[in-house]
Amino acid sequence: MGKVEERIADFIVNTPASEVPAAAIASAHRSALDCVGCVLAASVEPQGRTIAGFARAEGGHDGPASVIGGPLRTSRSMAALANGTLAHGLDYDDGRTSTGHASGMLLPAALAIAEPVGASGRDLLTAYAIGLEVITHIGDACDFEQKEGGFHRTSLFGTMAATATAARLLGLDVRQTMMAMGTAGAVSGGLCQSFGTFTKPLHSGMAAKNAVTAALLAAEGWTGSEDILGGPAGWAKAFIRHYRYDAMASGLGTEWRTATRTPLIKEFPCCGLIHGPATSLLTLIREHGFTAGDVAEVRVSAPYDSMVLMYPNPASGYQGKFSLPYAVATILIDGRLDLDSFDDAKLSRPEYAETAAKIRINVTSQWEGTMRGERRAKADDRLPVIVKLRDGRELRQSTERVRGLDTDALVAEKFRRNAARALPPGAVEAALAAWSGLDTARDVREVVASVTTGALIPAA
Repeated sequence: MGKVEERIADFIVNTPASEVPAAAIASAHRSALDCVGCVLAASVEPQGRTIAGFARAEGGHDGPASVIGGPLRTSRSMAALANGTLAHGLDYDDGRTSTGHASGMLLPAALAIAEPVGASGRDLLTAYAIGLEVITHIGDACDFEQKEGGFHRTSLFGTMAATATAARLLGLDVRQTMMAMGTAGAVSGGLCQSFGTFTKPLHSGMAAKNAVTAALLAAEGWTGSEDILGGPAGWAKAFIRHYRYDAMASGLGTEWRTATRTPLIKEFPCCGLIHGPATSLLTLIREHGFTAGDVAEVRVSAPYDSMVLMYPNPASGYQGKFSLPYAVATILIDGRLDLDSFDDAKLSRPEYAETAAKIRINVTSQWEGTMRGERRAKADDRLPVIVKLRDGRELRQSTERVRGLDTDALVAEKFRRNAARALPPGAVEAALAAWSGLDTARDVREVVASVTTGALIPAA
């Protein structure tokens, strides 16, 4: 088989479900459960109500696809838009090291196609795993530099991943799948300047919507470039500085990378670049028992790509999700970092300004080489946090950038906390049971009903 795009499309279309490794399905299942919880938590927020209202106004209220967190059923594309935006709405959804967030686009696109036809849960998870495998291979052949160019990797890679998933569930053939990828790739992309605003999660929603739209159009004969990835004016040339075109399809079907790479289920509802320092500081507080009043100074080493942490003095709690000083100060004051930590009222506390003034941020990591496989950090990339106490002690702790919730029990507990913000008490455990059984569900509509019919949000 010839060009990379055709080889990728062939993998999407012709991979037997029986050849998808159990570990890849399990990884997809865990991410789906986490993603639904994130959607529920965001559905009761102002941005959640706004995007659901927009979907209702533009897509109607008697369509074939559900918006999670309420009784709204709308068009497939509007459901994908709303659910995708909600999934990333609190910056609490999972991440992948080479491609950014994934589930916030994959699951909404999959649900928009699977729910109307009553596909099985296993079919949905198979399509999810295939889409994620495709974009993992593409991501491994690209570098990380799109942030330097201002592009948001989640939007870039997520659009292509969600398109692969939608094409698989729709049963497109190889040619149609290439056309869907060509269409979606041409409208992918989001700007990092949007971080700290409601437009960042809209990147995820638009990626899911564009994927569904591209797949549905391709099924009707729509055309797109068959050279979308490697063409002279294609996706990689436009968005990615350095890439290996042939490597994008290398090993597809024989080397299942998602079977060995676990998703990074977020512990904290904020930018992943904050997670390492947050974990370090919480570890020091737990071990040494100090409070904000005991601290003279905190020095935090930030990573090379921390330019997306663009709010040293946030004006809102939402901007605080992309502010290392805000997160550190909040942890020192409250001893935790959770959804309530990013309430606007936290900024007006007198102790916040006093504590934030003690924090010093130092960008330490630098990189050599042009491709990820050739790079190495010149400085410590474990993000040391150094706390100087007023009694003269100096405490130091380092942690890897992102610490994921790595057990089923932790993921389930996170789901419970998130779901409780949108579902009545009795419905939370029922929803957890339904989504925990997604892999054996004969009809995905029964699973979706657990997070729609019993939700707290009334019909608009």
